[in-house]
Amino acid sequence: MARHSGEIKWRAKMVWVSQLLAGEPVGLHQVDNDRWDVYFGMVKLGQLNEKTGRVERPASYVRRENAK
Repeated sequence: MARHSGEIKWRAKMVWVSQLLAGEPVGLHQVDNDRWDVYFGMVKLGQLNEKTGRVERPASYVRRENAK
């Protein structure tokens, strides 16, 4: 769940996603060893890079096919 500041806690660190998502659930889906897709519902918001601790925005926003 995103905090009022728009951050999520990830591995004991705060990662900014979006202040518009304050109080909303945010999902993560592992892509490889150090990258996670970040979702709000079925919409992919970007990809969390564990090395940089940042969410990288996609070139375009797409819906995922099956929400888990």
